[in-house]
Amino acid sequence: DAGWKKRRRKKSTKNKPIATPAPKEEEAEKSELGEGESAVGSIHEAIDDDDMDELEDLLTWKPNLREKCQKLGETRHFVPIMKAAYLGNARAMDLLIDYGANVNEIDTLGYSVLMRSVMAKCSECVQILVDAGAVVNYVQKTAYMDFGFTALKLSQLVGHQEIYDILVAGGADPGESGGDKLRRMRRDQH
Repeated sequence: DAGWKKRRRKKSTKNKPIATPAPKEEEAEKSELGEGESAVGSIHEAIDDDDMDELEDLLTWKPNLREKCQKLGETRHFVPIMKAAYLGNARAMDLLIDYGANVNEIDTLGYSVLMRSVMAKCSECVQILVDAGAVVNYVQKTAYMDFGFTALKLSQLVGHQEIYDILVAGGADPGESGGDKLRRMRRDQH
């Protein structure tokens, strides 16, 4: 739906009084966020609930977009943009990027946001990230995992030709696998 970008700019009116005069918009938003309450936990909930109006309202508070999810589950310890990628939520990803989220964030397993979007088979997320300047030739490597995956290799593993084509058009190198690149880099260092 091409109109979602325009619709997402509307401010949410839920939880605002109807019968009494509305306070200034800033004061109304402050009353929704409790004293000492972090907007980030709520950001993770808004992404989980696919509530883009709430997400945008929370992002106006300029929260720390590197704060990790504390909720138990598969997305625990993910920053908001990583969660959006994992869930294949292109609208949330687009909003987070608009508010300054790092498109090259890396998770604890060494996967980039782009790689998580590929694994979610979300071609729209991949396109948003490529357009935003995500590193397309990043090679996944941590102290625990050294498979040498790239987003392009993952697109082949999940069998998604459209994502493969987006990555190649964005500058991904189809001539060298991540493992080949790691071996070449190690050889060049010695």
